[in-house]
Amino acid sequence: MVSGASLEANLDSARRLADRLQVEAPNDRAMQVQHAWRLLYGKPATDADVARSLAYLEEQTKALTKYHHDIQHAKDAPKPNPPQEAMASLCQVLCSSNRFLYIE
Repeated sequence: MVSGASLEANLDSARRLADRLQVEAPNDRAMQVQHAWRLLYGKPATDADVARSLAYLEEQTKALTKYHHDIQHAKDAPKPNPPQEAMASLCQVLCSSNRFLYIE
């Protein structure tokens, strides 16, 4: 069972990795995916890995954009950034994968 603190730490790590990727490869999603793969798995992503990741990012960005459009945000809340939130989501997925957790 995962504790709330552990889950929050995982989410925070994913957000920090997404922020790092944006700094190191600004607005280049394919390069960000490649960089994440090298950082997390120690090897380059295959073309299929990049394609699946880019499709995931596109779907997540659309869903998060709709979500933020449909809800009322507090006036003092930070402005939503669906593309960056989608990258953080992908980073969380990559960090939670068996490929990251176990040596192949």
